Amino acid sequence: MYVIPSRARVLRVGWIGLLVVALVLSAPSVSAKKKPRQRRYGLPVARKWAPDRKIDNRHHDYPAWDVAVPRRTAVRAVHAGRVRAVTRGGGCGRGLIIRGRDGYEYTYCHGSWVKAKKHRWVRAGQKIMLSGNTGHSTGPHLHLQIRSPGGRLLCPQPLLRRWARGRQVSPRASTSRGCAYSPDREIYRPRRAAKGSARSAAKPAKRAGGRSKRGARARERDRPRKHHGKRPAKRPKARDPKRDDKERGRRVSR
Repeated sequence: MYVIPSRARVLRVGWIGLLVVALVLSAPSVSAKKKPRQRRYGLPVARKWAPDRKIDNRHHDYPAWDVAVPRRTAVRAVHAGRVRAVTRGGGCGRGLIIRGRDGYEYTYCHGSWVKAKKHRWVRAGQKIMLSGNTGHSTGPHLHLQIRSPGGRLLCPQPLLRRWARGRQVSPRASTSRGCAYSPDREIYRPRRAAKGSARSAAKPAKRAGGRSKRGARARERDRPRKHHGKRPAKRPKARDPKRDDKERGRRVSR
């Protein structure tokens, strides 16, 4: 026998259905969750290898940072950029130079194996090489250099200290002083002398016709000068020995 449901029961079921639909629609979806913000800057090695006392270590004679790490320790890019060069010898040993997105150059040296390829793009925090003891090195460690677009070396220590605490500051906040044992100085990359500089001005200027001022002075010095008043005495001419013998023969025959 079919029983007709009461009106109250129908309303109760309807309200329950609406409540379920509302809960489903209000629940946050997995895709709607915010992704963690990617860091622009970070440490090149794990935090356990770079405590505060090691971050504050000074370099020996120019702005840079050395940290002792075991061989084959993962080295990561401190900032995103494109690999400009990969070194395989010399003082740096196995390493690479990355032109960062911010315009600064980041150099990593003394590695045992370089993973990043030349002209490839790397992300901040991406593994780029393994540490080692190649090049001019007295033990396994990582060497980090930061160079400004103008060619000046900057101190990585104050930047690394802030990056370790999650503060995303640009290298422009750093200086070239206070991170080396030698007297503080600014290191610049040697560049070609621009036109009109002191080096180019030191060259003798050329006259029209391709003759320089130096050559004109030499010609002026060798040119005979005019003497006013008493003329200088003439120099005796050099005597010819053959002519002297002929003169002697004539005198004897007479």
